[in-house]
Parts: sequence; C-alpha cells; structure tokens
Amino acid sequence: MKKRESCRIKKKIVDFTTAFPVKHPESPLIIFLFILFFLIRLATSAKTITSCDAGDFLSAIITTGNCHGPGYPLYLMTAKIFTVLFPFGSIPFRASVYSAFFASITCCLVYLIVLRITKSRLGGLVASISFSFSYTFWSQSVIPETYSLNAFFIALMILLALKWENLITSGERKKANNTLLLLAFIAGLSLSNHMTAAFAIIAVVIFLLDTDIKAALNLRNIPRILLFFILGLLPYIYIPAAAFRGPAYNFGDPSTPLRWFQHVTMHYQRSGLFRYPLIFMPARIFRFTKSLLTEFPYIWWLGWTGLVLSFKTKNRRHAAFLFLTFLFLTIPVMLYRQQEAILRAHFYYPAYMVFSVWIGSGAVFLREALKDALGNIKYFFQKFAAGALALLLLATSFISIPLHYAKVDKSDYHHSRKMAENIIKGTEKDAIVIIDNDNVYFPARYIQISRKLRPDVRLVLPAAVNAPGFEGKDLLLRQTTNDKKIKGSKLVRIIEKNFHDTPVYYTYEGFVDHSWSYEWNGYSLKVRPPGTPDLEIVSNKKAFLKYPLYKNKKKISHLDSDAREAISFPLIMLATYRVGRNEFDEAIQVYKRITGFFLKDHYVPSLYACLTFSNVYEFYGLALNSLKHYTEVIRRIPLAREFNPDFRTTQLAFAYRMLNMNYEALKELDSFIIFNPRDAYAYRERGAIYFNTGNIKEASKDLGKAVELEPQDHQSRFIYALSLLELGKKNLAVRELKTIIRKVPESEWAQKAKDILKAESLRDEEQ
Repeated sequence: MKKRESCRIKKKIVDFTTAFPVKHPESPLIIFLFILFFLIRLATSAKTITSCDAGDFLSAIITTGNCHGPGYPLYLMTAKIFTVLFPFGSIPFRASVYSAFFASITCCLVYLIVLRITKSRLGGLVASISFSFSYTFWSQSVIPETYSLNAFFIALMILLALKWENLITSGERKKANNTLLLLAFIAGLSLSNHMTAAFAIIAVVIFLLDTDIKAALNLRNIPRILLFFILGLLPYIYIPAAAFRGPAYNFGDPSTPLRWFQHVTMHYQRSGLFRYPLIFMPARIFRFTKSLLTEFPYIWWLGWTGLVLSFKTKNRRHAAFLFLTFLFLTIPVMLYRQQEAILRAHFYYPAYMVFSVWIGSGAVFLREALKDALGNIKYFFQKFAAGALALLLLATSFISIPLHYAKVDKSDYHHSRKMAENIIKGTEKDAIVIIDNDNVYFPARYIQISRKLRPDVRLVLPAAVNAPGFEGKDLLLRQTTNDKKIKGSKLVRIIEKNFHDTPVYYTYEGFVDHSWSYEWNGYSLKVRPPGTPDLEIVSNKKAFLKYPLYKNKKKISHLDSDAREAISFPLIMLATYRVGRNEFDEAIQVYKRITGFFLKDHYVPSLYACLTFSNVYEFYGLALNSLKHYTEVIRRIPLAREFNPDFRTTQLAFAYRMLNMNYEALKELDSFIIFNPRDAYAYRERGAIYFNTGNIKEASKDLGKAVELEPQDHQSRFIYALSLLELGKKNLAVRELKTIIRKVPESEWAQKAKDILKAESLRDEEQ
C-alpha cells in the first residue's frame, strides 16, 4: 500500500515538473541568445555604486538587512545568495551581474512568447533583440536593481498563461492543472519581488477566465491554487526575520507586526498611485508614445503594425490578452504622480516588453505580406526576397547595440561613488550631514557601511527621520532653549537644534534660511550660526577651475542624468551658497554653467537627477527675479520642461506678472496649483493678479485660501481684507485687518491695516 502511494506521489511530482519542460526544440537558439545578451550586459555592468536605489539595496544585501518598502524580500534573498556564489569583483558588480543574468533570461522568454503566438523564429528573434537592447531595460539591467527579476516574472507568467491555454484546448487537463499551480506560485513570487506585477496578474487572470472559465475556476483546483500562491508569498517572512537580527542597515525596522505591515504597505514612502491630474493625461500619453522612438530606434513602427494586425488573425484572444496586459502595465503607471523622467526609467519597461512582442509580430506580418505580394514570382526569388527582408529586420533590431552601448555602459561609472566619498570625507569629526536627496543619501550610506568610512559622521535623511531604523530622530527631538521659536521643515528644525554646538552640513540644492551663515565645502555646505564671521570669499573663477564639468565634450551625450548631477554637484552647492548669501549675480553665473551642462546633448533625461535639476531651475528663477531679470526668467526657466514636462513654477508666474503678461501668469499658476494644491504662495500670486485685473470675486477666493493655508502670511491677509471690502463684506474685512494688527503690530502690514481702518472709520463718520 505504501509503495503504491509512493508511486502516485512520484507521478504527481513528475507531472508537475513537466508542466514547463527543460527539453525544448529551441534550446540551442535560446542558449545562443542568452549567451549573447548576457555577455554584452556583463561588459556594461556597473563595478561600483550607482545612483537611485542601488545603495539602498546593496546596503541591505551586505548587512542582510532591509531596504525601503515594500521590502523586495525575494530580490534581497536571491541577490545575497548570488553575490556569495559568484565570487568575482565587488559586491555592486556581483549584484549588477545578477540583474544582467535575469534580464538575459527575460529576453529569451520574450522570444518564446512570440514563437508561441506567431510560430515564427524571425518574430521571436526581432522581439527579443529589440527588447534586450532597448535603452531603458538595458540601462536598468546592468545595475543593482529589482527590475530584471520583475520583468522575468511578468514574461514567465505570460508564457505560462499561453501554455495553459494550449494544454486546455488540446484536452490535456492534468498538465494544464499543473501549469496553473505553477503559474499561481510564480504570481506569488512575483509579488514578493515587486508590487507592479499585480497589474500583470490581473491581465493573466482575465485571460484564463476568458479561455475556459470552468477550468480556471475548478472547485478542486481553487484550494491548491491559493496554497501555491501563498507559498510564493513566503519570502515576506525574510523582512521581520532580518529585522530581528538588528542589522546595521534596517529600513523601517519591521520587527513587529505593525511595523512589518507598515513596511509592506509603504507607510514611510510617498505614494502617488492614481493621483496624476487627468487633465494632463493626453500629453503624458503622447510623451510615452514618443519615447518608443528612442527605446526602439528605426524599428518602433513595427510595434504598431503588430498591434493592429494581431486583431486580424484567427486567434484574437492572444491579441486581446497582450493589449490588456499592455494597458494594465501602462495606465496605472501613467496615473502615478511622479516625474516623467523617473517613470520612464523605473516603471515603463514592462510596457516596453509587451511592445517588443508586437514588434516581433509586426516583423512576421511584414514578411508574410511580402510573400503574398510575390506570390506569382518564382519560388527562388520569393525565398530570396523573404530572406533579405528577414536579414534587414534583424539588422535593424541590432542597431540599438551601437546606438545605446555607450549611453548605458556602467563599467566605468564612478560618479556616484566619487560624490559620496567627497561628501563624507569633507566633514569634521562627529559631524551631522543632512542629505535631502535619495540620489545622494543611498550611495553615501552604502559607502559608509561597506567601507566603514568615517563611522563618526551621521548621515541624516530628513524625510525618513521618523521611520524606524533611520538616523536622526534624536536630533529632531533634541530640547533647546529656543524650541518655541523653531518652525519649518524637518531639515530646518534639525539644523536649528544642532548647529550651535555640532558641525552640521547639508546637501540640499536650494537655500534654506538667509539668516544662517554658510561655508561652501565643495560637495556640501557647512551651516553656521547666524552672525558667524565670514571666511575667505569664494571666487567663482577658482571654483570653476577646481570643479570643471565634463572635459570630453564629444562624449557628453553618453552621460545619463544622474551622472550629470554627480559631476555638477559641487557647483550646485556653490549656487546654493550664493543664493543663501544673497549673491545673486554670482549665483546666476553658476546656474548658467550647470544648467547648460545638464541639457547639452541629453539622449534620454531620466532618473532622480531630473528632480534635483527641477529644484535647481526653481532657485535659478529666484535669483533672476531678485535682480529683476524678468525677461531672462521667461527665456531660460521653461527649458526645464525638456526633462520635466510637468515643471511649473511660481517664479516664472511672478516674472510674467511683473511684465504685465497676466494671461501667461494665470496659466502657469493654474497648472502649478493643480500639481501643488496646498501652496499658499501660489494662491496669493493668483489672487493678486485677479485683484489687479478687477476680478475681485476670484481674488477673494484665492486670497482666502492662501490665508487658510498660511495664517502667518500677513501680506495675503491684507490683500484678502481689501478684496472683502471691495465685495462689501466690511465686517469680515475689519476682522482680518485687526488680526494683522494684533499678531504683528510693528510690521508694515499692521501700519497699512491701521490706515485702512482709519479711512473706513472716517468714511462711516461722514455718512
């Protein structure tokens, strides 16, 4: 009896393992493709720390700790194992090779997907090569990131769904059931790596239900499907298990059930899902469509051909499945309130993968159309023409390699490491370094942990000081004699509470408080208490000589956005130093240099540096406005929209207003307020324009909103009171004027309020 039971279990295991057989007639070609994709990626893989989240992931990997939410446990565990088993080069290089490994497998899966849909090797080759060397996926698969593993799971789920459909239509129910269980397990695993896989899972489920709803919802299968799905989610146990160890790097410290839940649900990160203003969606869709030209140069048109013609085939279910998958992987991302540059690098790549499948399908349709057109010509010429077209299509898909190679090559990428080292080394003993930028903080933290560089220096990320496992909460809660007077952001409060008796540096790209004294330190600013004597005046000319921007002008197009940020970082700090000291002429000189460098020959502006340079342009506009260079503001500041299409600034609106271009000013402010609905200054500016142009009702609404958002802004309150008087709401106006007098009795606005009240009193007496 036991022997029979053992045989039955063994047969089930064999049936399950054959759901996705290792032996495949395409194996030699797939192995060749994998080697090709992997070797080219190996040659371009990063050997040291890069920007964005790489430092966060690497810090968690080397300490067996935790990274930012939702935790990415599968990636951390498997990348850790890979870095141990692959003992070549630095840890960043090993993690980059890990990304390259799964990216290469993913591209092979793309080949199999197209082969299963079109039964054409040509289509599979064109699709896999196009996707492999598309700009975004290639650039993100040679650095320590989760995206290669995420793309692998999405491609694998699509392939398994197609295999399940084939087994169901062939009547092989047992194998189909085993494939369904494997698919459920892979779906769970994909969610333990990256949450965006959920959108692909929804598309897969709809496809399964549309294919055979009874087979998909078989009552005997459902408990097993749920079991295998839950098994796939088990890597989430890693998160509290790692936290219990008390590692040196422990983002969120998810060692309790509540903290674990907060970590997984990204409680400590900003979430902008489905918060992008719908009014700007058409422009974002257009930009996404335009991005295909640089992702798939010279061959992008085949994707649209494949999409349209796929709905004219006999099996329209595959066309609908891919189209639905594409929509689910694209629309939620487009509705994410994040900069375009960041979305392209981080979240559009699954949609690009589906588009590459359409490129492969388009290649097949094109070849078949050529054959039909040459139907009456001799067989030899027909074959020759079809073969020539195939070679042309393959050659076109390979064009991306020389076009993108230098632009994605991270083998000699040292910019983030150099920036991080200089920030840490350039500080005094026991210093506090406040870094309000992920692109700077994560590389610096990794360098400090991995090399034990200056452990006495405290690196503080203000946005995360209240998150467990992060430095700085004690600095924020420190009791001082003037606590009641300290207001403002976390960054301001940390500095105010500590810079009187501790060396404090910060790396923010804009000034914070004009009352402080500053010392430019190259890659950071030392903040000193108000009234501290100035050191030797910094010369722009000497600074430009000491920190020249990229010397090789012929290769500047090879630099991505983050490299440009790291290279120009000392000058960004210099410009901040100038603005903080009200040296606007000198600041403008620096801003001209760094903005010109950032925009020059930029192939694809992407990643977090574009957020940094948006802030740079904001303060560039401030410096120009301070010197009343309004025409220059209008000419230069809109250039920021080349890398951040949604860039809107009150500085530009102010310049328009000063030039009596009220329509343009209102248009700028309208868009700005849509993106920043709680910005009091923007409401004040718009209200002032309405007031000056006689639209008192709208002025009163905006000025009232400005006062509500910023009760201490007595300029807004004064103009608001004037608008109320114009509307005949005298009692409300008097109340606002008296509030100004009571709260700031010595201010110019209080004096103006007294004059208005006196005039109103005289008017009442006359009546």
